[in-house]
Amino acid sequence: MLIKLEIKTMPVNCCSSFAVCGVLETVLRIEKELELVSLSPKDIFCGLIKENKGYEDGCIIPKVVEWAKSNGCILESSCRYEKPYKSGPLCWRCM
Repeated sequence: MLIKLEIKTMPVNCCSSFAVCGVLETVLRIEKELELVSLSPKDIFCGLIKENKGYEDGCIIPKVVEWAKSNGCILESSCRYEKPYKSGPLCWRCM
């Protein structure tokens, strides 16, 4: 099976969000046999900052996975990542 990848450039300090989204997208593609799934790293990053103000400088992957398991992930189309990265506007979950 050929997997199409969407390449997203990332801002400093949010690479854990991108890594977790990438893994979840790949798992969904394989398990559900979907062509393309694009989850929102911005939603995870903003959600972590909203809950824990100290995470603006980044967060370790196990904490990001824990947050994603507890809160779920929304689609990229609902919380768009913009190039170059812009901090706003936030999606409905991050406000």
